Amino acid sequence: MIKVEKGMRFRFKSKYDDCYYFGVVGAISAVVNSEYAYFYSEKNVGYRSDEVEWLDEVRDEKLKKLGI
Repeated sequence: MIKVEKGMRFRFKSKYDDCYYFGVVGAISAVVNSEYAYFYSEKNVGYRSDEVEWLDEVRDEKLKKLGI
């Protein structure tokens, strides 16, 4: 599990319209058995860390595919 910290940027894929929504971690509310964390975005929407994609990881993956 990635360590979730305030200020981290993420994207969430909606199960209703297959669109991506972007956010910034505003507060961490709980960590469950080192598997995932519950957190709130700066807009007070709750998420689980295993349900989002971290933008730093997405960027690193794309750079790796490009060979950079």
